[in-house]
Amino acid sequence: MSHGNGKGDQMEANLPVAGSNGETEIKRLADELVFVLERKIVQPQNFYGTGGTKIFRDLIWLMRGLMPADHKFYKSHGIYDDFPQRHIGRMLQIKLIGFLFNNKKIRKKIGNRINEGMVEPYKKAINDN
Repeated sequence: MSHGNGKGDQMEANLPVAGSNGETEIKRLADELVFVLERKIVQPQNFYGTGGTKIFRDLIWLMRGLMPADHKFYKSHGIYDDFPQRHIGRMLQIKLIGFLFNNKKIRKKIGNRINEGMVEPYKKAINDN
């Protein structure tokens, strides 16, 4: 197994040999761990990690009026890299909903109907099957 940090550092893993003892394996594992930690080697994201990050990034940006803490985190950690897209009408709609949700009287009046509305299409799909 090779590890690299993009600067030519590589370490070949010593594969277990028949009859090797546990101490040898622990030493090999410790050496490899030290190598990786000293060079701050990080495994790159795979397709699912990248795709998931972008999906949530888009969702958080779109719903930042409802999720201000998430938006603040994404913004401060540079997750809005090649973003935002400007969907002005949708952004204003979400901001209005966020404003309404911050009003205790309105939130109490709406109650659990938002959750019910979000689940309704799934209930219909399940009941149709």
